[in-house]
Amino acid sequence: MNRVLFNIALDASLPGDLNKAVTIAGFENIIKEKLSGINAQDNPFLLNISGIPGAGKSTYAAELLQTGEMHDLVYVSFDEIMELHPGYQSEVKQIQDGEHSYVIAYETVFARWEIPARIAGYELIRRAVLNRQSILFEHSSATPYHVELFKDLMLHHRYAVHMHYLETSIGIAKKRIKEREQFQIENLGYTRIIPAIYLEQRLKTLEEYLPKFQEICTSFKRIHT
Repeated sequence: MNRVLFNIALDASLPGDLNKAVTIAGFENIIKEKLSGINAQDNPFLLNISGIPGAGKSTYAAELLQTGEMHDLVYVSFDEIMELHPGYQSEVKQIQDGEHSYVIAYETVFARWEIPARIAGYELIRRAVLNRQSILFEHSSATPYHVELFKDLMLHHRYAVHMHYLETSIGIAKKRIKEREQFQIENLGYTRIIPAIYLEQRLKTLEEYLPKFQEICTSFKRIHT
C-alpha cells in the first residue's frame, strides 16, 4: 500500500521555520487520537465521500458519524487534521489578532500546512488499515492515485471500498461556498477563497474518473445534494 500513498516524508514537507520534532509530534498525537477507541473489524471497509467543493461532504460525513451503524469508523479529513494541529491553530490566531489581510494571510497559512496535513492523513489511513479498522474518508478523489489506492485496499488488504458521490450543480456549490466564506469572515476573522474556475476544473476531473470508480468499487452511490 505504501507505493500508492503520498510518497513524501512528512519532515521534508514542513516549512523551514517550523520546529520539525514538535510539528511531527503534533501530527502524531492527532493520528493516535483518531485511531483510539475504534474497533478492529473482521470485514473492514473504506467509505469515500466524494464531490466538488460546496457539495456538502463535511456535513454529510458528520451526519453519517452520528448514526449508530457508522460511528465506529476512523474519520479521515485532511482539512480537519490541519485544523486540529496546534501549529496551524497558532498561525490562524495570529491572523485573528493581527492587522493582516484575512484572505492573503490565510492563503499563506493554508499553503504552509496543506501538504503536511495531507501526508499525515494518508499515514492515518495506512495505520487504520494495519489495525483492520473501517474508515470514513472525506475527499473528492479527483485523482488517479485513489483509483490505485482503492484497488490495492480491495486486492491486497481485503477491504470493501464504497463511494458516495455527492452530486451538486456548480451554481449551488458557488452559493454555498460564498455563504461559508462570509460566515468565516464574520465569525472567525479569516477565510479561504475558492475560485469558480477551480470548481469547474474539479468537476471535469471527477467526471473523468467516476466511471473508473464505478467499475472498481464494491459499491457506488450518487446522492443529489
